[in-house]
Amino acid sequence: MKKGCSVFVGNIDFDVPEEKLIEQLGTIGRVVSFRMVYDHKTKKSKGYGFCEYENKEIAQLAVKTLNISFNNRQVKINYAENDMKRKNSSWKIEDVLKKMDKVNLLDVLKYLKTMAVNNTGELRRMLRNEHFCALVVGALVKLGLVDEEGVCEIVGRGMGIEGGKEHVLMHILQAKEEELAVYDEHTRERIMLLRNMLIKKD
Repeated sequence: MKKGCSVFVGNIDFDVPEEKLIEQLGTIGRVVSFRMVYDHKTKKSKGYGFCEYENKEIAQLAVKTLNISFNNRQVKINYAENDMKRKNSSWKIEDVLKKMDKVNLLDVLKYLKTMAVNNTGELRRMLRNEHFCALVVGALVKLGLVDEEGVCEIVGRGMGIEGGKEHVLMHILQAKEEELAVYDEHTRERIMLLRNMLIKKD
């Protein structure tokens, strides 16, 4: 098992099928393996296990953003004990996107599309999470499903900027750190995604 790729998954409802749990854990990236811990005598689940993701960035995203519950029982997700000392609160959506290939990103978007039809309420709840929402926007950009103009419109609305694409781009490229500090974290994430996209384009 790769270091930093494993997360602890606890407070699991005993009636939830393992496949259903893995499906939920996989909404933010590919699950390499999942190991449920069982009681040796009773052979029943102890209500916790360990999930290994494809890379440590996805594992970090799981800890920060996943909000899973079954039968009104909230699943607890944290770094595996061996990795906790090596983790801190500083992580970037951009780093996660760099580590996820197009197959991973498409899998996430396909799952969200299915949720939009079958579980609209849960999808709305997930998209209230600022980090997860920024990841979705970044995935759309990386896959070429949203163009520069579309992101400009989203960011411009969040920043309260009027005047069209050119005005928004000029403001973003010239904005200083202290100017960006007035916006909420969600808007700053989107601003940085667009700024980085423009810099790479040049």
